[in-house]
Amino acid sequence: IRVALRAIKDFAIGFIFKKDIDKNKTKKITLFAIRSIVIILLVLAVAQPFVLKEKISETKKTAIFLSDISASFQLFQNEETDLLIDKISQQKFKKIEFGNDKKTDLAEGISKIAKDTTLIILSDGNNNLGNLKDVVNNAVKDNITIITVKPTQTKKDVSVSIEGPQKTFENIETEYIIKLKGKEKEEVKKINLYLDGVKEEENTDIEKKVKEKFNEGKHTITAEIEYNDYFKENNRYVKEILVEQKPKILLISDKNSDWINTLKKYDLVKQKEIPLEINEYDAIIFNDVKEFSETEAKRIREYLLNGGGIVFIGGKNSLEYGNYENELIEDLLPSKVGLTN
Repeated sequence: IRVALRAIKDFAIGFIFKKDIDKNKTKKITLFAIRSIVIILLVLAVAQPFVLKEKISETKKTAIFLSDISASFQLFQNEETDLLIDKISQQKFKKIEFGNDKKTDLAEGISKIAKDTTLIILSDGNNNLGNLKDVVNNAVKDNITIITVKPTQTKKDVSVSIEGPQKTFENIETEYIIKLKGKEKEEVKKINLYLDGVKEEENTDIEKKVKEKFNEGKHTITAEIEYNDYFKENNRYVKEILVEQKPKILLISDKNSDWINTLKKYDLVKQKEIPLEINEYDAIIFNDVKEFSETEAKRIREYLLNGGGIVFIGGKNSLEYGNYENELIEDLLPSKVGLTN
């Protein structure tokens, strides 16, 4: 409003004192300007007055410095990081260290921070204990402000690992994946692979799949890389594997279902009726079996109590379509049997 009034004033005065202007014209302009000012003042007089206030609310937060001392952070340590740690420490923040030579528990460190806290984290970002994503999401809900500082890696390092099951069955092809990790992994020229200590091959792929069949017993797969880096202990990885006998599976079925072919990797015995001796089997699969006698149900129950495993597969003749409801066999199922209304 002040701007408008000033503009009208300047407008009026400008025209009033303009040189070489007609006097009659000047009077008309002056009268127009005065009337305009009067109208504006009347509007201001009847208008509801209001005041706009701005209030800033500040919440005081405790600052905590979370410092990574894990082995992996050594790749980032130099004079600059040491100076940064010293500068932050001088701010009289509470300092908490996390990690050691074997683990980087960044998630655990964040999870212990109280609500309404400002958290300054100096770390390489590695975490091998706990779910870091879930912990960070919970921290945000607790009004924790997280400030991360990740310095530049100054030392070279590449590690090799082998992914795959630690347990498998004899004479079953099992897949293992040899992986390289690190910024400089493309610089690795050779990977040596050993099975039970015997060198199998040399490879130059940064990720390689190995499929092997083993006899019963303990075996090892070893991968080694030839590279001049910081952590030499990461250049060799040994995967220990326990190979067990194939599970002996009893299949009770009078059908030739397609899915039965997926069980051929096990020691599978197929029969139409339940044999007298069933304790020698690791698991029993009942494929659309219509009914069980009371004697069979008791034997199956005893088999379960001795640690055996059972799978019931439904069909046109079993479960609610068979003689299961209110029978002894129903007590062995994880649910009740009956047709829905």
